[in-house]
Amino acid sequence: MMDIVRDAISACYQTSFEELPLHQRRALEAHQGGYISLGRLAKEMGLHVLELRRWLAERGMGQHLAYGDEDADHA
Repeated sequence: MMDIVRDAISACYQTSFEELPLHQRRALEAHQGGYISLGRLAKEMGLHVLELRRWLAERGMGQHLAYGDEDADHA
C-alpha cells in the first residue's frame, strides 16, 4: 500500500519524465502510443483521471482523443 502512495506523490510532484518509476514511464509510453486508455494510465500513475489530465497539461504532454478532425472526412 505504501508503494501506491509513494508513486502517487512522486507522480504529482516530479517534473522529469526520467525520474518516474519504470512502470509509470512504461504506462506513459503505452498511452502516448495509443495502447492504453487515459483511465488505465491514471490507475498506473495513482491519480484520478482529472488530476492526470492536469498533470499531463502541466508537462506539455498531448492527450490522445478517440476522435480527430480527419475522422469526420471518413465518416
